[in-house]
Formats: sequence, structure tokens, C-alpha cells
Amino acid sequence: MPFQKILLVILPLLVSLTFLTFITENVQKSADYRCYETAAKAIIAGTNPYIEQTTQYIYSPLLAQLMVLLYQLIEKGLSLAHVTITPQLIWGAIFYFYQSINLY
Repeated sequence: MPFQKILLVILPLLVSLTFLTFITENVQKSADYRCYETAAKAIIAGTNPYIEQTTQYIYSPLLAQLMVLLYQLIEKGLSLAHVTITPQLIWGAIFYFYQSINLY
């Protein structure tokens, strides 16, 4: 019986470590992701993501808009908790989330 309990703890940890390894090995932002992030930043700034960009945005706006929503949720949640954080760290968290959902 104790062996089964140990397995119930160890197996999820091993799966988590596998995902963590995959994510940490893929920390470089792809060209597509950079386009999405740049477009999301443009939407936040109130400009059109399809014009005047350093990266040419040719995708539908859905993912960029979802990234804007996630950015605003994180920013609002942190402000409600009275936590100050740089936008760069918020974009880092969004990139981590983006990489995580790519696993599924």
C-alpha cells in the first residue's frame, strides 16, 4: 500500500518534469510568436497591428486579441493585489502560457 501512495506522488511529478524540460528547452520566441506579441502590443497601444509594424502581421487578430485580454487580466490582477511588475515580465508570463498550451 505505501508503494502505491508513493507512485501517486512520483508519477505526476515525473510528468511535470517532462513538460518543464520541454518548455525550458524551447525558450526562444519563434517568429510567429514575435508577430503575435508585437500585434498585441500594437492593440494595447491603440494602433492597427497590420500597419507600421517591425514584423509583418498576416494572421487573424484572434490570438493577438486573446493575448491582450490575458495581459490585461494579469495586469489588473496584480494591481488589485498591489503588486508592481514590469510589462516585460507580464509578456514573459504570457509567453510561458503560450508555450504551455502548445503542448496540447
